[in-house]
Amino acid sequence: MNKLLYIIPIILFLSCNKNSQDNKNSNTSDTLSHSDTQSNSMENYPSNDAQDETQILYVVIADTSLDYYYLHDKMFELSKKLNMPIDTMGRYYNTSKNMIVLPDNDEDEVYAGNYFPRRFPAMDTSNLSKSVPEYLSLEYLNVYKNSPNEKMISLVSGIYEDSLRADGALGIIKSEAPLAFVIKTNMYIGCIH
Repeated sequence: MNKLLYIIPIILFLSCNKNSQDNKNSNTSDTLSHSDTQSNSMENYPSNDAQDETQILYVVIADTSLDYYYLHDKMFELSKKLNMPIDTMGRYYNTSKNMIVLPDNDEDEVYAGNYFPRRFPAMDTSNLSKSVPEYLSLEYLNVYKNSPNEKMISLVSGIYEDSLRADGALGIIKSEAPLAFVIKTNMYIGCIH
C-alpha cells in the first residue's frame, strides 16, 4: 500500500505531461541530473481552489536567500560534502529576467523561458525506507509557503510524503546547514498544462 502512494503521484504527473521524457535541448544550465521534464510559469500555476488535487507534502529546506549566486554556491558545496545529486530540472538563472527559468528553447513551448516549481517527491524509489536527502535544487520559497518576497529562493534538499522521512533527512542536512528546516505544505499536484 505504501508503494502505491508513491506511484499514484507519478502516474498523475506522467498523464498530464505532454512532453516526451527526453530533453533534446542543449543549454548552459548546471543540471547534474535531470529527472523532471514538465515546466510551468508561476502566473499559470493553479490557485489552491482545487483542493481535490492537493497533497500534504514535507519540503526540507537547507537555506533561503534573495541571492541566487550565494545559494547556488552553497548547493554545490552541500552536494560535495554530503555526496548528494543536484537536479535543477534544466533551469538556470536568467539575469535579464531576474529569475530562475527553463531555457527559452525548451521543448515545452508553453512554459519555455519561465520558472516551473518542483512539486513532487523524487521518482527514485530505491530509498523509500530510508530518511535521506534526495537531491539539491533551487526553488522559489512561495511555492511551498507564503513568503512576503516572491523572489525569496530556497535550497531544497527533498520533498517527502512522510514527515518522519523528512525529519530524518533534515537531521542529515543540519550537519552541514544548521539553519535547515521542514515546511509542511498542501501542494497542488494536478495537471498544469
